[in-house]
Amino acid sequence: MPHEEMVAKLEAYLKHIIFAQDFLATYKSILDAIEPYNAQINLAPGFFTLSQYSLSKCLFIELGKLYCGSGDEKTMSKFLA
Repeated sequence: MPHEEMVAKLEAYLKHIIFAQDFLATYKSILDAIEPYNAQINLAPGFFTLSQYSLSKCLFIELGKLYCGSGDEKTMSKFLA
């Protein structure tokens, strides 16, 4: 594999890792805010519930892009092989 192609693939993997890390950090922030800000969160429970579910779903999608694949997807296991 040419050097430029490997660098491009690594940059793409790093972007997915950063996205996953950002989703996880935001999800954890919502969980950490539940107890001290419960009254404020209860003013818009649908928003926070939907946000929490969306963040966890996006996190798993990003992790799936890195590790799972049944076809020609560029996954971490195929990259390392």
